[in-house]
Amino acid sequence: MADGELFTTFVDSSPALSLPIVSTDMVPIVRSSVAYRVAPTQLSAFGLGTVTYISPITGATITAVSGQGAFVIVPAAGLTTLAVVLPPVTVDGTIFEASTTENIDAVTVAAAAGTSIYGTQGTLGLLGAGGGFSFRYRLSNTTWYRRY
Repeated sequence: MADGELFTTFVDSSPALSLPIVSTDMVPIVRSSVAYRVAPTQLSAFGLGTVTYISPITGATITAVSGQGAFVIVPAAGLTTLAVVLPPVTVDGTIFEASTTENIDAVTVAAAAGTSIYGTQGTLGLLGAGGGFSFRYRLSNTTWYRRY
């Protein structure tokens, strides 16, 4: 998020409140019973990165960028193959996930340069419509671990 963007949130069951972002804004975050106050631009440090909706074709490689938290894959039809490259990260505990609206026969996941994937480098297999996968990053050994 950058200055001037709108930050929309729900409070209780009230309608959404849209406020322009300014560099002095702070957002309260509680993680593992520890309270933090962070700028909206730093939300990716808490595994709350941006979401990208993408419509790839069979055989494509989609690469996540730093600060990205998810891909929502919306192909026009089912795919035979798709490669996903996880984002480069520097924050411990970052979560990256992907979901799809159509079947993908063979999903291949690779780590960005300087990182690795524990145990699941390569083809994850069939990812059914409505399915997904997720990884969590451990900074101390620069490794992604599959969550589901």
